[in-house]
Amino acid sequence: MNDLLQKCQIDGLQDLLSTLTASGIRFRDAVDGGAGSGSTSRAIRDQIEGCVYAAEPFTGNHRFFDHDCDRIILSKSALFSDSGPVPFVVDSTVGNDSDWGKRGMAGYSSLGRIVADPADPKAVTVDAVRGDDMVRAPHDVDFVKLDVQGGELHALKGMPRILKNAKLLWIEFSGNKDLLDFLSNDRYTLFDTAYVFVGDICDKLANEFTFTSTKTSSTNQAFHFGFRKTNWPNYHEKFISLKKDGGLLQTDIVAVDNRLIRPFYAALSA
Repeated sequence: MNDLLQKCQIDGLQDLLSTLTASGIRFRDAVDGGAGSGSTSRAIRDQIEGCVYAAEPFTGNHRFFDHDCDRIILSKSALFSDSGPVPFVVDSTVGNDSDWGKRGMAGYSSLGRIVADPADPKAVTVDAVRGDDMVRAPHDVDFVKLDVQGGELHALKGMPRILKNAKLLWIEFSGNKDLLDFLSNDRYTLFDTAYVFVGDICDKLANEFTFTSTKTSSTNQAFHFGFRKTNWPNYHEKFISLKKDGGLLQTDIVAVDNRLIRPFYAALSA
């Protein structure tokens, strides 16, 4: 795993895209899988020249796309490896009396996920769509962002045409080795961004990470953000160990097409 973004302390998609576009790298269209309230779709839209194809299956989030969504095309579906109905669970939503609820986010959730068991008592049926079926534009998608609560690999398998030409992927990673293996090929150079932890920051973690901020989620849980200080010879083994014993939840993996790698390095090193 390349540590350039650790050294630059890139912790947000918008920071990365704005740095790249300021250097002259251009992005046409984009896919936002797991679009939530649309805030990330808007951030992406503001840095690209074309449209954002946003996929969001949870009905409680759709109202957030009613305003300020020029050049954002919403598909009320979950990105998946196949198109069709799938069982979908939302673990919690923002309550009216919470801090987020008082800011107009009541009913929102970022915790929806496709599940394997259609008999799950909490599951509802939603439409799933392959990325290649959702996006039918005559030109290429340059950027893909996926935050689909563990379903990232399935979503990627549904967009082989898109991935053939995408310049940059921003993929949530919570430890799925099959996802890491899928991205670890001669096509991409992989970078990790900020790491997200829950719980107390012990001395061991403080020695391994530079912690930069703490934020409160829509479920009123405190999350700590940090950057690793050292290289990990076995990246996946170390990640799983910290997930088990250190409160690690996730990071985001940035996969850069090697055809873009030289200008990418130049932009981040400027």
